[in-house]
Amino acid sequence: MRQAPSHRLLVAAALLLAGLAAYEGITLAAARPESAFAFPGDAAVVGDFAPAAADLRAADAAVVAVTIAITPRARLRLPAEVPPCRVFVGDAEVTDATTSWVAGSATWSLGEAPQSGDQQLLAVEVAGRKTLRLVTLRDAGPVIVRLGGDASVGGTIVDSDGHAVRGARVWLGGETAVTDDEGRFSAHVMAGAGLPVVVRAPGFASAALVLDVTGGLVDSVRFVLRKAAEVRVRLLGPLPAGGDARVFVLPGSDPSTSDEAQYPYFMQALEGGVPMSARGAALLSDLPVDARVRVAVEHAGLASGTAPTAITRTRALDLTVAAAATPKLSGRIRMEDGSPCVGALVVSAGGALDAGARPPAASLALPPLAYWLPSGAVHTGADGSFALARRHGTEPGVLLVGAEGHVVLEMAVRADARDLEIELPLPRAAQATAPRLELQAPEGRYDVRIAEVGRAPRPVVRWQGGASFFIPMREWVLADVSIQIEDRDGVRAIQRPGVAVLADVPLVLSR
Repeated sequence: MRQAPSHRLLVAAALLLAGLAAYEGITLAAARPESAFAFPGDAAVVGDFAPAAADLRAADAAVVAVTIAITPRARLRLPAEVPPCRVFVGDAEVTDATTSWVAGSATWSLGEAPQSGDQQLLAVEVAGRKTLRLVTLRDAGPVIVRLGGDASVGGTIVDSDGHAVRGARVWLGGETAVTDDEGRFSAHVMAGAGLPVVVRAPGFASAALVLDVTGGLVDSVRFVLRKAAEVRVRLLGPLPAGGDARVFVLPGSDPSTSDEAQYPYFMQALEGGVPMSARGAALLSDLPVDARVRVAVEHAGLASGTAPTAITRTRALDLTVAAAATPKLSGRIRMEDGSPCVGALVVSAGGALDAGARPPAASLALPPLAYWLPSGAVHTGADGSFALARRHGTEPGVLLVGAEGHVVLEMAVRADARDLEIELPLPRAAQATAPRLELQAPEGRYDVRIAEVGRAPRPVVRWQGGASFFIPMREWVLADVSIQIEDRDGVRAIQRPGVAVLADVPLVLSR
């Protein structure tokens, strides 16, 4: 299954590559079938490790071919035009269903938008019940999602010798189950087409399939799990500041084995990949043996590059790759009166930005915690200073600056620019501050989606914290919008449909 490029709020220039990183070698390590196992919500960070001695003399049938790619956080994006959805429960269309496309869930291709025929992960909420479905994109017309009533899905998980796999985690479009001593599982789901099912168990390669649940009972699901290949990735040198590094698994090419085809690449859209330790070490313990995959290591401050394909005779593989930092761009932002501009968001882009590549103004005044914000974005400190990796390498580029109460500033950056002094003009009458959405909430983790009435909600920010924060509403002035806020701890979700954006919109969340 292919996966989709990231949300279009990302600055297109974050996809630029700045040169190849040097490849430092491959070392082998003994297989560890008891290795760490990651599932949505579980930590997947491993400690530092010393590479084992290389041994390439003996031959073995088990082969893992891996290409390591270094990328400056080239997030995968949604379709350029998010298609509308129609949701049916049985034969009746549901007009108040909430749908939201999940970025990066179909074609894991680092510069290619999903096309007609690609599968995309869609979150659907009907009458307070949520589910995720894999649907097929179409050239024209809305995407049709057909759901049903309650259904029970069950089955058996065994290994390649036919033995039951106890304690396997089974994920069914958001519902979870665990296998018993006989490898059996059962879960209640919403009936309908496109139900993704993912199975993960320590020591085994993860596997997935898509079910069409047409009746109230499906009890014949069967997974045969294969032993997993273990890949440990280590970057040489300390990671640059500016966020954590993440590891993503991409198909090496069209899958040539059933194990490759069944690997749940799309789940990384929900998990955000595997985080690296502070010193650049990560463990991937659920890859199929004999697979050809690409492992993308991304960080806002890393120069891009690729290491050659590595082949090892064992199921355990250590890859050591040089992590080269991108050129640094720093500066200071002040107000017209000379005072420092604190908390401004600064984004480095490459080349001239066209209308389709420009991030919406709302995204330039938010905390840098949102998964879909431009990568490499930083906030100015107490003295107005900032430092970030140049997205455009040694070429001329564009710098975007967003600050509360100011219009978004777009400025050209010379190829040799290093330390910049930027002065923000005060808003003028023709550039009045846009209305704001103010959210007052207790400590928690929130997803905020906004849409013009009649359109699918679009993610605006993933926010973690308390007190209050503001979202400029420049995009939606004079529009009727639906505002959806979901507490990711499951405490509360609210919707405010049909808000006319003429003035500040205050919303208060309480528990």
